[in-house]
Amino acid sequence: MYSDSNFTYIELLTSDLLLERKIALFLDLEERYLSIEELAMKFDVSVKKIRRVVRLLQEDILEYNHHGFTFSICKSKGILLKVPIDDDLKHFLAFITQKSPLIKMLEKICLNDFGSVRDYAERYFFSEATIRRRLKKIKRFLNQFDIDLARETVVFEGDEQQIRYFMLLFFWRLYSGISWPFQYIDESEVEQIVNELITLNNKYNNEITRLEKRRMMYYIAIVKIRIRKKNTMSMLPAWEKAKINNDFFQEFSQLFSSFNGSLCTKPAEISLHYEIWKSCSWVPNVKAAFDVEKNNGSEPAKASILFFDYFKEHFFEMTEAEKESATEFIFCIHTLCFNFKKFKSDINGYYYYRRIQKYYPKLKLRLEHFIDVLYEQSGYSLFLEKNFLVTHYSMLFSHLKRINEYERTIHVTIETELPNMLSELLYDQVYGMFSRKYNIYLDSPNKADAKEKADVILTTVPLRETKSVLTEKNIVAINRELKKADIRKIEYVFDRILQD
Repeated sequence: MYSDSNFTYIELLTSDLLLERKIALFLDLEERYLSIEELAMKFDVSVKKIRRVVRLLQEDILEYNHHGFTFSICKSKGILLKVPIDDDLKHFLAFITQKSPLIKMLEKICLNDFGSVRDYAERYFFSEATIRRRLKKIKRFLNQFDIDLARETVVFEGDEQQIRYFMLLFFWRLYSGISWPFQYIDESEVEQIVNELITLNNKYNNEITRLEKRRMMYYIAIVKIRIRKKNTMSMLPAWEKAKINNDFFQEFSQLFSSFNGSLCTKPAEISLHYEIWKSCSWVPNVKAAFDVEKNNGSEPAKASILFFDYFKEHFFEMTEAEKESATEFIFCIHTLCFNFKKFKSDINGYYYYRRIQKYYPKLKLRLEHFIDVLYEQSGYSLFLEKNFLVTHYSMLFSHLKRINEYERTIHVTIETELPNMLSELLYDQVYGMFSRKYNIYLDSPNKADAKEKADVILTTVPLRETKSVLTEKNIVAINRELKKADIRKIEYVFDRILQD
């Protein structure tokens, strides 16, 4: 499922930086020369501003200096951006996001390297008034996660587990594990700790990927940053239900206890690590963890049981194999939103809710009603994290069924002069390209009423008489083999139909 992001820190970026990101994304999508005037019309800003931001984009690409990135400006043609086949814009967008003064400030706060307002102002040659004004914006951003900033010391205030999980999302969203942003934390020492932790997974024949190993390293680095300033966890009574009669937790606890001196090994700290391990699916046997908590009556386990009790009634019946796989996924996400509140994105910082609302509104409404029913039946607080759950329940739905199953059916017919064999290939190409995103029904043009029933006619020969059958907006002229321009045109028409 395609995603947008709730962790792009839009409110922390300048208008020029936001426009620079939009232009880069649009150039990458179009893969052709675009004039300054076309960009100005697209983004509804002045030509003068487009010229200024295009210069910024050019400078940033030169500074980024990654092999294969090409930015061309031609007076007669316009602007072209080429991204290498083995890369994409995510890392470049993260690179320019890091240039935001507010992002730099927030990063310093995370690393306990901010100091006082006066110190920061003197260090970076800003007025104290400017720093205080920027801190207000950062506080507004943090408040959505129930995190605040102390007025004098400019350090995080709030529940410790919220702060640590926020920092994990913040650094992972910015750096994606590519570089090591923790200036005062020894990377090799952290890697050694994580290598030892992974031996526990190897014992259970459970492999941790390179990316997840890197994410573990980010988490351990964040733990070290927090405990250096005496920010340690207090035990939550609910966590006890994860430990009773849990043989794996005993091994897990003993292994973490061996890092005494490098990490704080208080029972509450180890319990939080275990909750993170479950939330990120790092435990080698999620089903065993679920079975333990089902017997002990933890809220995430009880919520997962309730989920399946009502799922068949509201949606469809799963096979036993599907239910077994789904149970592990649902238990992990219930564990995450039970422990960490008001985070709407997944563990990578990606946020699908707006995408779901646009393309799958009927599924979204059904899921929201389903979550309301689960909350009414149980009163479990995790069911209040509705945006987070809609996003993740949709992921499960897309794994088990066509995610567009409940959406409006778009009737499509293809009119072509191609021989039958080639015509069938074009049908297959259209269906394969669009059937996952849209609920489309392809009808044969040979049927007597095909054109009358069609919402959209795709035609390789746009005859005048066709236009008299349907309004012109629902006729799309395409090539005999779909090109990128064809795909954009078809998506534009499909999107417009869904919005009507």
